[in-house]
Amino acid sequence: MRNQYLYNRNNTGYNDCNKGYNDCNICCSSNGVTRVCPPGPIGPKGSTGPTGATGEIGPTGPIGLTGATGPCCTGPTGATGVTGAIGATGPIGLTGATGPCCTGPTGATGVTGAIGATGPIGLTGATGPCCTGPTGATGVTGQTGETGVTGATGETGATGATGATGPLITSNNAFIVSEQPTQAIADTTPIPLTTNVVINGTAITHTAGSTDIVLAPNQQYLVVYRAVGFDTGLPAGSYYNLNLTLDGILVGGTDAGSTSTGTPPSPEMTGTAIVNTGAGPNILQLINASGGTRTFDDVQISIVKLA
Repeated sequence: MRNQYLYNRNNTGYNDCNKGYNDCNICCSSNGVTRVCPPGPIGPKGSTGPTGATGEIGPTGPIGLTGATGPCCTGPTGATGVTGAIGATGPIGLTGATGPCCTGPTGATGVTGAIGATGPIGLTGATGPCCTGPTGATGVTGQTGETGVTGATGETGATGATGATGPLITSNNAFIVSEQPTQAIADTTPIPLTTNVVINGTAITHTAGSTDIVLAPNQQYLVVYRAVGFDTGLPAGSYYNLNLTLDGILVGGTDAGSTSTGTPPSPEMTGTAIVNTGAGPNILQLINASGGTRTFDDVQISIVKLA
């Protein structure tokens, strides 16, 4: 293309300004005289040429003058800008001066952190002081184990020597009776005993015909008695009762009562007691406690010293 530059062929003796193909506004000269050619028609737009290389950045211009102070009041705060990227960590500053003298209040305890993994087992510590500590408390007794299997029966041992014969504790005994009907016995009166059938030992004594049986002090006796009522002059339904006394005091549980059903009346009465003697004379008697005079037949008293 021939626009935007000077095209002069004056040295060749002709002027391109007269050429019929001049299609741009080109400055022409002839014989040193410059003139402007009339513009030709605009040609079609050419294709865009390649982008040229970026030029170097020019030097920074001088700082402008400070502008006049604006109106008196600060305008509204603008919206917070986007947070910039965190810059690189700066160097650690110098240690500050020591603060005031006193420690401030302890802050609240922080949340307990998660339990860390178990560390490795440490080395065995040095042996402690010389002496054993106090014995710990006895532990709880364990449950009793199951009973073991019964072992085989051992052989029978040799028979031991026969021991010395011990004392016969029943060697003191007596059987005292009145076989014939007695004379009439008033109420609350002891019955006389006529015959000592047997008396063994020294812990029981009785004189035939006496009402009193004497027992040794501080002993224990088994006493059993029996008697039959015998009154020809009493009607049927008459009441009979006997009991034992020791030194005039009733021996508990020895009352034996019976009501006759026939004529003459012949009710049977029996009683048993364990008698403990004291330090006194210890006189045992069989008493008529019928509420009136009675006659008795076949009276028997058996006594055995127990201890």
